Amino acid sequence: MPMRPIRERIDRLGLRDSVRLRDSFIPQDEVPVYFAAADALIAPYVDIAASGVVAQAQAFGRAAVVTRVGALPEFVEPDRCGFVVPPRSPEALAGAIRQALADPHALAEMGRRAARRIGREHDWSDVARQTLAVYRSEPA
Repeated sequence: MPMRPIRERIDRLGLRDSVRLRDSFIPQDEVPVYFAAADALIAPYVDIAASGVVAQAQAFGRAAVVTRVGALPEFVEPDRCGFVVPPRSPEALAGAIRQALADPHALAEMGRRAARRIGREHDWSDVARQTLAVYRSEPA
């Protein structure tokens, strides 16, 4: 993805002191630092089947603002664990971000609900047990 237009827009909007852009791989041991520093995850995809970063953000107790593409809405209970907006709608995206940031306490509660939900519905131990059960099942 070309980063120059993004950097130029950040500069044009006067957001250089508010936005930290890291356009490289983040090692797994550094990931918690980034999620701890975030208020929410914003995932404005226009075309994607799923995103592991949404589930990961929720596991770290962060609410998410996602677009209604692929399986993303299935990970975010609207108004309980985050916000779901139409793709390619900057107005809807901006509105959801403003709403999220307007009430830090409500946003933090969304993040806590997201963490409980992702832990309950997407626990890796359960996934491993279910996968093992399939491999151990008798062939038809």
